Amino acid sequence: MPEEQQCPNCQQPIENGAIYCGNCGFKLDTSATAQQVNSNSISSNQAQEAAIPAYDIPTTHHRQHWAAMALAFGVIAIGGGALVPLLGIVFGITGVVMSTSSYRKTHGWLKPVSLIVPVLALLLSIGFWVNNSANNAKQTASNSAGTSNGISSMSVTTPCYTLTFKTEFNVNNASGSCTINAYNESNFVDSSNIYKVLASQTNQITTANFDSTAKQAIESDVSKNLPGFNITNQSSNIFSGSPAYYIQAYNSSTNVAVIEETILHNDPSARDNFFTIVHAVNDSAVNLDELESTWHWNN
Repeated sequence: MPEEQQCPNCQQPIENGAIYCGNCGFKLDTSATAQQVNSNSISSNQAQEAAIPAYDIPTTHHRQHWAAMALAFGVIAIGGGALVPLLGIVFGITGVVMSTSSYRKTHGWLKPVSLIVPVLALLLSIGFWVNNSANNAKQTASNSAGTSNGISSMSVTTPCYTLTFKTEFNVNNASGSCTINAYNESNFVDSSNIYKVLASQTNQITTANFDSTAKQAIESDVSKNLPGFNITNQSSNIFSGSPAYYIQAYNSSTNVAVIEETILHNDPSARDNFFTIVHAVNDSAVNLDELESTWHWNN
């Protein structure tokens, strides 16, 4: 019976003639192995028959590499799964497959860790994917329920105010926004009667400087964005209980009249406190009396 030797790396028994350790895959000293074969007087025929025993092929060595790679795939899956769940799922599955394929041949702490980490990564990535899908579905439902795009309406409610038109208008109002567009035709550009309400938050405009700031802002806007319009009237006033400033302008070549009014709504609980309302019609005169008569602040 051949004398057993010990692996210099893991100290497990190995047989004479082995090229790699059957336990850890360590490559043995081939010159020493040749000396051991000669000392045991193995005949050439016997040596040929036992030239490469099954345990000489470093399958364990490669399988341990698989286990290490499975661990690496699991770590990548955990890190990437939070950002790209599908990537985490793919890497997690790959890690599990590699770990299970090498499980019987792997020893030490690498054996359980190489399986646990990819499985954990796979479960987390699936959880991220399910959570993202659920959030996307909720967001889509919320947007569908809370956004009116080109829908005929006479009453409009936003977080800041509620108003009612005397006739139906097509209204664009994003969910949770206090800004709206309302128009009487199929699209904003071709309409002959339009409203536009812009809402924003500002801490720089106060009651003391409102008139001068609003006057300057509206005059600049008319000059830049309404070429061919001449200002026919402007004044400070009150809109639904809040200080306001308006400018009326008219373009005789197109027979379009526009009124632009800014409003400072002083409410500490309001999410938006500065509003600009634009009303344009195909006529020689325009006002906001109808809109103001139905306007109600919601905060």
